[in-house]
Amino acid sequence: MTDDKPPVSQAGITQLAATPMTGTSMREMMGPLMVDQTIRQAIQHCWMFLPDDERSPDRVEQEILRVVHRALQNMREDAAAFGFSKEDKLSWEERLARMHAQYPKAYEKWTEEDDSLLSQKFGEGMRMADLARLFQRQPSAIRSRLAKLGLI
Repeated sequence: MTDDKPPVSQAGITQLAATPMTGTSMREMMGPLMVDQTIRQAIQHCWMFLPDDERSPDRVEQEILRVVHRALQNMREDAAAFGFSKEDKLSWEERLARMHAQYPKAYEKWTEEDDSLLSQKFGEGMRMADLARLFQRQPSAIRSRLAKLGLI
């Protein structure tokens, strides 16, 4: 992938950080180069986290494809559940209402107590679906928070 846009300056990043993001502005800021770089970083991370005796291009490809397929399946499930499909033209407010009906704490700020309990329950082996029910948040939000906490 190539992108004809010049790199974003530090001043540009500061300006973007202060501007509310819309789908269009994010696409303009990121572009295909950002997607390419993100995928390459994921491949590098996968390589680094594999045990030394398992490191090979084929093994990295297997892991990357497993993660991509899982992420795409999660995206399809979220789209079907919350009206993001082409057939279902709901407004953001309608989608948010649908999300809150199933996950009352969707898009609420995480507290330190939430993080502590999430770490504990995940460490005890609680399944993702059960964590989503316990925290009243989407499974994708649970996965994102676990990643932010460095647990996955």
